Order: sequence, then C-alpha cells, then structure tokens
Amino acid sequence: MLDGYERCSDDGEPSGTAGRPILTAISSHSLVNVMIVITRYFGGIKLGTGGLTRAYGNAAKSCIEIAEKIEIRPKTIIQCIVKMTLVASVYSVLKSFPEAKKLSESYEADQVIIMLHVPDSESEEFRKKLHNICKGQVIVDINPS
Repeated sequence: MLDGYERCSDDGEPSGTAGRPILTAISSHSLVNVMIVITRYFGGIKLGTGGLTRAYGNAAKSCIEIAEKIEIRPKTIIQCIVKMTLVASVYSVLKSFPEAKKLSESYEADQVIIMLHVPDSESEEFRKKLHNICKGQVIVDINPS
C-alpha cells in the first residue's frame, strides 16, 4: 500500500474470492506498486468460494515468488553546467555513484549542460563531491524546472 491507496476487484467472481486473496498475498510480501492480473478459465468443476479463494491466493503467491523484484528508489534530477575542460571531472564523480545515470548532455559555446538522475539519498553527497572536484567551477541546479 502506497500513501494509503490499494484496490482489488473480484471482477465477476463471488465477493471476496479473488481480489482480496490476491491483495493479501501482495501485502504479506510487503510489496508496493504491484499489480497482479489472474485470468481463470472455467474447467467444468465448481470450486466453491473456499476453493476460489485458495486458487486465487495461491496463484498470486506463486507469481510473487517467481517474479523479479526491483526496488525503485526516489531520484533527484541534477543539472550540472561546467566548462568543457571539467566534463571528465563530472563523469568521474558520476562513476562513483553506481545508481546515478546521465539523462542528457548538451553543448553551448564554452560549456556543457549535463542532466543527471541521482538517488535522493545520495544527491547532497553527489553535489558536494562535484563542487570539490570542480573546485567550485560548476553550477549545480537540483530539480530544475
């Protein structure tokens, strides 16, 4: 559940037999920003509400167990404006932050504008390192508009 929002649907199945067991499986694994869609084809055997609940819950649990989990960390956009001679310095700092990524790079007459994504938790340290290595000859704009 993120910011208190969660939703599930039985989509035509008896109330509480599909959506709730799927949501319970997601919650029991402490996952957020997840969607599970299960399609059931009627095979001629009526499962009853208990059977449906177990079938949907077990299907969701199996999906969660085999799925790759990816942690999504909030990121800050950082704009760096440096002279051409300092571009290598910016990239050396960037290499020391494995989760930071270059978004774009544009050139003007005597400077380069580099847009970066840096994890929120590392943005201040990144900015300090950049200022140190560039000896203050860098303009850093955090979350530029």
